[in-house]
Amino acid sequence: MNSVAPSVLLCLALLLCGITDTAAQQYPRHAASVNYSGIVMYGSLAAEYEFIASEQVSLRLGLGGAYGSVVVDNVQAEGATALFSFMSRGRNKVEVGIGFSIMRTNFTMIFDEEEATRDTRMFPALSLAYRYMPAKSGSFFRIGIGWMYGYGLPVTFSYGWVF
Repeated sequence: MNSVAPSVLLCLALLLCGITDTAAQQYPRHAASVNYSGIVMYGSLAAEYEFIASEQVSLRLGLGGAYGSVVVDNVQAEGATALFSFMSRGRNKVEVGIGFSIMRTNFTMIFDEEEATRDTRMFPALSLAYRYMPAKSGSFFRIGIGWMYGYGLPVTFSYGWVF
């Protein structure tokens, strides 16, 4: 019976090591990133925090601003975005995000000589993207189409760190 005890202890130790490794990959996880949406003549830039609740659901919160030089002359827009994302499983993910942006805006049209008043508006925030995310911590990226911060369709690109 004495010779069985070391074998049982070894099996328990290996099992616990496996549980610890599995627990390290459990959710929730967090990510910080920089997000750009738009093309050269208009777009938005933001710093974002993401709470990754599970392999398939996350909440992204960001602070950013928009710029533009086509049809709109004097874009002044800054604010916050909240976006719920639904993702496929695995490291290579398809991601669909839906949410809203609350922006303090001042959009002046090119041919409009009157200065627009600054006001707070709510815009939809939408994203459809491919995302690569490591199994543990490390850098990730997202590329796709999106409209956030009241401005910035069609291209979206994010780069950040999962921890």
